[in-house]
Amino acid sequence: MRKLILLFVVVSLSCSVESGPLVGFCWVSGPSSDIASLEEGFFVAHHMGCQIEHRQYNWNEIEKVENEYDWSMLNTWYTACTTYDIVPSLAVCPVNSGGVKSFPRDLEGKSFNDPDVMLRFEKFTQKLFEQYPAIQYVSFGNEINYYLRGHWEDVYPYLELCLHLYQVTREHYPQVGVLVIFGFTGMEKREEDLIPLFLPACDMVGISTYHASVGVGSMTPPWLTEEEMREGIEHCIRLCRGNRFAIVETSAFSYPDPEYQATYVHVFFEIIRTYNKELEFACWFGTYDWRPGTLTMMDPFLEQFNSTGLLTPDGIPKASYHAWMEEMTLYGVNTPPRGLAVFFLVVITLFIVSLKE
Repeated sequence: MRKLILLFVVVSLSCSVESGPLVGFCWVSGPSSDIASLEEGFFVAHHMGCQIEHRQYNWNEIEKVENEYDWSMLNTWYTACTTYDIVPSLAVCPVNSGGVKSFPRDLEGKSFNDPDVMLRFEKFTQKLFEQYPAIQYVSFGNEINYYLRGHWEDVYPYLELCLHLYQVTREHYPQVGVLVIFGFTGMEKREEDLIPLFLPACDMVGISTYHASVGVGSMTPPWLTEEEMREGIEHCIRLCRGNRFAIVETSAFSYPDPEYQATYVHVFFEIIRTYNKELEFACWFGTYDWRPGTLTMMDPFLEQFNSTGLLTPDGIPKASYHAWMEEMTLYGVNTPPRGLAVFFLVVITLFIVSLKE
């Protein structure tokens, strides 16, 4: 009976878009979510018209030592994506936003262009695509400039690794689009010069920007105007030098002003419409706010991102949720009217809660 109810709700809320960039989320549920919470996150994201989810895992989270792979996290994520017809996009990272490499233990201390590292990552990549053939986009790192700004000696060794992996992917998995992802928030001038350097190693540039969130970092006015929000994203786009790009992460805080975040949702979709020919896909950070303390466990700096979702941790719609649903309807995704959408959201939340009990 539960399966029949679930199928009815999914079918009644099914969505499709005629054309244009895919729209979705980065982390529809937290990285440490249990299976029930992850199921709820994907179920609600599907209801909100999500077409793609882009998330990231470090290399050493999956391959801890040679020939030993822990696919458990990816299995759960991949199954959720395919169950709800959401395109999986993945960053597998030998480098991430922090200042350390994410190598398996037995490779620690080696250079990016060390033959052992390059062959191991190539083998890992091949196993990844064999295990998860529906992955449509991949990146071999995330916000790479934040790592490289502290390790300029690694720029060319890391570029060599990226070029090698790009060539392997193009030769054996031509259906997969390859990104190189830069963090554009607080990007230094010399980091801007890295973008053209890495263009031969990718099909598109991945943009991660929280300029609108930084604008409210002090939690006191003045915050960014709508025009300043739009100019912030367009500045990132200009740095891509006319190349194809994807917005892999962006958001704005809803605390202390929920309408500020709703305004940025409208700007987000305005950018999608304006740059629909050059833009591959666009992802908002998350469906839900994360509960206080969740992000602090990973990095105290991230705690401020607890209000970047479109719903509260308990599933209550915020002003940004209503803005999202309105924009998705205009974009061509079949979503229920606002009142009906909230009703279904309550039903969905109660249903998932009943499954947990």
